[in-house]
Amino acid sequence: MATHQAYLQRTSPIPDLDSRQSKRNSSANAECVSALSSLGELSRPCAEVPGHLETKSPSAGTCGETLAFDSAVSSRVTVAEYIECRFVPEYIALKTSAGRAHFRSILKFVLSSEAMQRAFKANSRTAKQPLGPIPGWPYMDSIPLGEVTRSWVQGVVSGALDRGYSVQTATHIRNVIRMFFAHAAQNRFFFGENPAASVILPGMVRKTAHVLTLDQLKRFLQSADYPEREIALMGTLTTMSMAEICGLQWKYVNFSELRRRIDGDWLDAKTIAVRMQSCRGEFGPVISSRKRNVGLPDLLNSALSQLRCRTKFGGQDDYVFASRSGSPVSQDNLANRKLKTLGETLGMPWLSWHVFHRSREPLYGEIGHRLQNELKTAMSLTTTPGPF
Repeated sequence: MATHQAYLQRTSPIPDLDSRQSKRNSSANAECVSALSSLGELSRPCAEVPGHLETKSPSAGTCGETLAFDSAVSSRVTVAEYIECRFVPEYIALKTSAGRAHFRSILKFVLSSEAMQRAFKANSRTAKQPLGPIPGWPYMDSIPLGEVTRSWVQGVVSGALDRGYSVQTATHIRNVIRMFFAHAAQNRFFFGENPAASVILPGMVRKTAHVLTLDQLKRFLQSADYPEREIALMGTLTTMSMAEICGLQWKYVNFSELRRRIDGDWLDAKTIAVRMQSCRGEFGPVISSRKRNVGLPDLLNSALSQLRCRTKFGGQDDYVFASRSGSPVSQDNLANRKLKTLGETLGMPWLSWHVFHRSREPLYGEIGHRLQNELKTAMSLTTTPGPF
């Protein structure tokens, strides 16, 4: 804490308000300090907030004077200070795990690695080591909010494009900068036109959306192991998302020919109840619009039944696709460690989990319900070792 306070004292553009009050005795200055102190405090665990980042409505009787003083102070708050002390705890922290991961992945183009460490996991000993700075990158850490111009934001976006990042990534950078300036304006830390609002981006050229042919899918199933093989089969034969597949528990799978009750509701025969999901280490219920029951195709029924007999995680509350520790498997880890490698080996370097979902309708449209028979042949040719 002492180290963090020392940092804030070194980097803050405005000296500490309390020390200012003790040094200045004039009534006019005391009134300004008192008005600014009454502006309120931002509650931030494990961190001291610089005095110039505290805001509330001005007290009665000093409206014009306080507003002018507040504007002058706010204009000197830096981008890094505002993101760390206001934007992260008030906006990003309220997002889902996927949303927080998105903002963190984009803000690395705005803040240096040291500033990112302070803004995210500033006091955590388990935080990952920051990546080295990108040489020549126009980081915005120390720039006061009031001095950020459209041309500076354009430089950040153009820098991303010049280094080979996609237009989509550049668009995300522009949008995140626009969001935190809108947040700053709402809290009266920024005045004027949003500098990201008029940034120019080139037209977006979308990559080809790949789908699997029947032959490609069969070759994958013949080559893949647990759990990629079963996950790919479920992704192709059902409408479940990867988060829903990873968060599926055995109690929500009805293999039998009879309906049964689960969580107070009847679950039809050969049906999966989609109730939970797992995404980036966060397990919880699906949103209400995604809560549904999906049919369990015969081929998938057979594959999952065999899987349950082989795994040591076969209890009702266990996950269908469990890691060695029993936790849900990570779709990102599987994609990075196994799926991409296998795709390159099979001549499909573009392979991703989304490809299996996109391939479902074209394959069913091409050969209909014969699809399961075709895939059954491929599944029967695979060796099926126990998962753990």
